[in-house]
Order: sequence, then C-alpha cells, then structure tokens
Amino acid sequence: MNSRATIAAAAIAVSLVTASPVASAATNVTISPGDAITIGKKACTVGFFGTNSDHRRLAVTAGHCATGIGQSVRDGDGHRIGRVVAHAADSPTARGPFGATLIALSNSVQKSSDVRKIGVPSVGTDVVQDGSRSGRSRGTVTVNRSGVLRSTASGQPGDSGSPWTNSRTGTLYGITVGGSPRGTYAAPIRAVVQRIRDVFPQWGKGFRVVAAAKKGTPA
Repeated sequence: MNSRATIAAAAIAVSLVTASPVASAATNVTISPGDAITIGKKACTVGFFGTNSDHRRLAVTAGHCATGIGQSVRDGDGHRIGRVVAHAADSPTARGPFGATLIALSNSVQKSSDVRKIGVPSVGTDVVQDGSRSGRSRGTVTVNRSGVLRSTASGQPGDSGSPWTNSRTGTLYGITVGGSPRGTYAAPIRAVVQRIRDVFPQWGKGFRVVAAAKKGTPA
C-alpha cells in the first residue's frame, strides 16, 4: 500500500470511533454482537463473546476503542456492563497487525449471539456487518490477506468492532477496525484470537470464541 493510502486508511480507522453519551445507573441488561458500547469517551460496537482458561465471561471490540486497562464499559443506554481487562492498540496503518480490547462482563449482564462458528472468507464472499451506528450493512469481500479483510460494506463513526458474519450460517469472519461509507476494513477473526492469546498472558490464556452464546457453547 502506498504512503498516501496508508495515511488515509489510518485516518479512516480513527473515524469509526465517536463520542460517548452520558452514563446512567447500572441495571440488568442483555447485550449482543453489533450493540453499541462506550469506553471512556469513545463509542464503538460489541464484536463477539469469548472465554478463557479461567472460564471468564468476555466480550471483544477493536483495539483503538480503549486507551488502557480498568476503563468502565457501558451499553448504548449508559448502563455499566463491565470493564476493560486487557488492551492492545491497533496498528496506525490498514496493514495491521491489529490489536483488541478485552472486556470482562458484569455478572448481571446477559449475552445473546447468533454466532455458531468462525471462518475465513474468500474474495467475493458476501458478508454482513452489524454496526451500532450503521446498522446492518451488506457487502462483498474484496481483499483477504493474512492480517486484514476489506469489503464493500459501509461504515460510520461508532461502528469500530462490528462483527462481519454470514448471517445464514452464523459464521464469524472478523471485526471492523476502520472504513468509510465506501467500504470497511476488518481484522480476521483467527488473527484476533491468536493476538489475544499472544499478548494477554493472563486473560488470553486458552482464549476462544463463544458460539451460540445463549447456551455458552465454545467454538
């Protein structure tokens, strides 16, 4: 990628984070991939659920959605749903490697997910991106490299972390890290999982995606 494209891509990635709303008192809530969350002053999207060797209840969003460990995480209505327990920043370019933000969910938070498995899309694969700002955006994969996916699905500020899926099979392909109304970039799910295992020695040990989260069955 040339320097001009790299700089543009970095700016785009940042643009998919927006300002957070005013917080309110905590209460029992149910969250799903694609739901709005705020971390500090940044608004992003729940990507997927996971667990680790300690059987912790975890959620994942994009690396640039947080600035450090201990930040409170709230849903789109301002209810506290957990805290950041591990964080690795995204690369400043669209080439990756991309980081991740790991959230330990509060015990009162219920999870709901249609994810059934993880997979690798080929160029030409139809994908659905569920963003908290854009809603459901459909597109086609145009780039599939080991560290980055690109599609024609559109994105807006607040969509960072959005899951890319096949809605028919429940296959999770990755999470949004940057984009624009003309297309988005994603970190491939297998790369995200491996990154979490590699850079988070405590929370990433034995990390895996949780499929069909209503039943808590690991993928």
